[in-house]
Amino acid sequence: MIDPGAFAGRDAFVAQMDFLSDQCHADPPLDPARQVRLPGKQASRSIAQAAQGNVPLAAETVQRLPAWAGELSVDAALLAQLK
Repeated sequence: MIDPGAFAGRDAFVAQMDFLSDQCHADPPLDPARQVRLPGKQASRSIAQAAQGNVPLAAETVQRLPAWAGELSVDAALLAQLK
């Protein structure tokens, strides 16, 4: 990691990153159906979704969880809220 304070400072770093982000989003995407994305954008969306308790699980995963709960000594009653 780089410490922006060791260079031009945090405010200058944020201003430059905001400028770069704005320029990327102002450029039309190659595929109009897909928005221009920057690194970390999907991760931020996934973190926000998980924080709301909305983590999608495949049906096969949900089916296998009780066996894993038993294997790991986890209370299987906690799995009831996944259905």
